[in-house]
Amino acid sequence: MATAMKTLRTILIALCIVVAGCSNAKPGPDEPRETPNASAIPSVIRAEKQQDDFVYRLIADKEAYVEGDTVTIYAELEYVGEKEQIDIYHAASPFYFPLVEKTRNYSIPYAMNEPLIQTTLIKGEPLREEYKRSGGYSSSDDPKFIEFMMDFVDKGFAAGLYEMDGSAHFYVEQAGNPDKTTYDLKAKINFTVNEA
Repeated sequence: MATAMKTLRTILIALCIVVAGCSNAKPGPDEPRETPNASAIPSVIRAEKQQDDFVYRLIADKEAYVEGDTVTIYAELEYVGEKEQIDIYHAASPFYFPLVEKTRNYSIPYAMNEPLIQTTLIKGEPLREEYKRSGGYSSSDDPKFIEFMMDFVDKGFAAGLYEMDGSAHFYVEQAGNPDKTTYDLKAKINFTVNEA
């Protein structure tokens, strides 16, 4: 019995070594190497999310831009419930537009003032807001990131793959009910900016 267990253990160890060796195999000189490529990632330029009586959309006008192009992105929030209109409460805007430049892995923050604002949504008439380029950095950030952000704010989008993980954040009060219903609808798009 001990000999059978020893043999089984030896076979299992040998099998693990073979599997590990196969998974770490590197391409030979004649085999193509896979490199991350922005054009290999399919663009998603329209995303939509519905929760209860609200539909949130995040839309870019093109899949690919060239450096120097105007990148147009906008968000919509539409009320589709039974009432003719409804009041929502939010910060300076219900829309958030944080970006990540995936080629360099840089997060481009999206700051917003946070007063409490009431907006009335009319059924079937989407509230729409266009993204305005912004961002920031601190003196302790990497110098390359600081340079990237300065160029981004001054000149626009550098070549790369961009992903926006947008959201609409607001709440609704129900008549005669002290509780409020909070909504945080999220949608993600991505697009490419090519070198000029």
